[in-house]
Amino acid sequence: MRAEAALWESVEQYRTLVETTEDLVWEVDINGVYTYCSPQVREILGFAPEEIVGKTPFDLMPSGEAERVSVIFKDLSEEKRPISSLENINLHKDGHEVVLESSGVPFFDAAGKLAGYRGIDRDITVRKQAEAYQRESEKRFRELIESLLNVAVQGYDRERRVTYWNSASTALYGYEQEEAICSRLEDLIIPDSMRAHVIEATRDWMMGGEPIPAGELELRHKDGSPVAVYSSHVMLKQDSGSPEMFCIDVDVTEQKRARAELEKLATYDQLTHLPNRRLLDSELRRRIEEASRFGQRLALLFIDLDNFKLVNDTMGHKAGDRLLQQVAMRLSSKLRKYDTLARFGGDEFILLMPRADKNAEVVAVAEKLAADFILPFELEGQEMFVTASIGISIFPEDGRDVDGLLKSADAAMYRAKENGRNGYSFFNPGNE
Repeated sequence: MRAEAALWESVEQYRTLVETTEDLVWEVDINGVYTYCSPQVREILGFAPEEIVGKTPFDLMPSGEAERVSVIFKDLSEEKRPISSLENINLHKDGHEVVLESSGVPFFDAAGKLAGYRGIDRDITVRKQAEAYQRESEKRFRELIESLLNVAVQGYDRERRVTYWNSASTALYGYEQEEAICSRLEDLIIPDSMRAHVIEATRDWMMGGEPIPAGELELRHKDGSPVAVYSSHVMLKQDSGSPEMFCIDVDVTEQKRARAELEKLATYDQLTHLPNRRLLDSELRRRIEEASRFGQRLALLFIDLDNFKLVNDTMGHKAGDRLLQQVAMRLSSKLRKYDTLARFGGDEFILLMPRADKNAEVVAVAEKLAADFILPFELEGQEMFVTASIGISIFPEDGRDVDGLLKSADAAMYRAKENGRNGYSFFNPGNE
């Protein structure tokens, strides 16, 4: 009695397990005829179990699919091999298709002969639809990138080996497709300074799902020259074991050159090619911060040409412009490597001298600048003698900001003019 009770308990446990699982549990005989079908068939295929028993799985499939699967079943049963994750299309009772993944094992009678199969069917319709949608999306993406004749597109696997390389990539980076395929990203177009970061970033995206932001980069041509691009990135098959990253690079060399030219137009004087007042202001602020941080002195020399208006009035504005160009060239030749000479406006120039620890250094520079005006300038085939007055202010004594230093140097420059021109003067608050 105890054995019988234990048997019934085991049967009930098995029945509970079978009837509560989400998968369809089945048994077929040697001919593939259903001898058992769990209640889940109603949820998955719309049939009651009693409607299924006595039929074969092939009766529930479209004709072509039924032929394909019956051949596979016949081959497996002849060799008494298990059914492993066999995908097959079935027709729901209402007519729509349901994709099942079937797995089963053979069972045998007392004589050891194959008696049939027992197994489960898992509904993978939603998964297959998602996979189909993914494939279609990837197909459309590939069609799109193939149509982008002027956009460089490269595909990489999880080890950063090239899987795709279009003709625009060849034009941009210099590598032919056969050279690039199977090569690593970092060995082709990544500068040495970016190599470790790129490897880490691609690994983080491939393995951890952290996207690489789009942005402007300077990559490397086959010949070693820099290539400016705007690079964005797309990941395909990210949830699979073989994700594929696509880099979409647009050549921005011309745009970058244009921006640089615009920046130069905004920050450099077009006549003398010296920094203009805007750039001087930025550089002076930076140098003041530096001098303040390191306890250094900074000299600012305000250079104003004497009687420049006379040149313009007697020889014309073209001659005046030519004079300013020659003055800029002479003054530039006397600069230390970390000095900045700027055109402040009109006939005024500013020389910025960082690390001017001793006034004697400043005096030596001022005297060299004054000596530049001893020799005549050649204007319109004539020799013209021009002098300059120089006012000097020192940080931090004569001002702690841009306006303060400029105001003090300007006042000192006018003091130099009052003293007879053609000389220099340090700012002295007692005399202003």
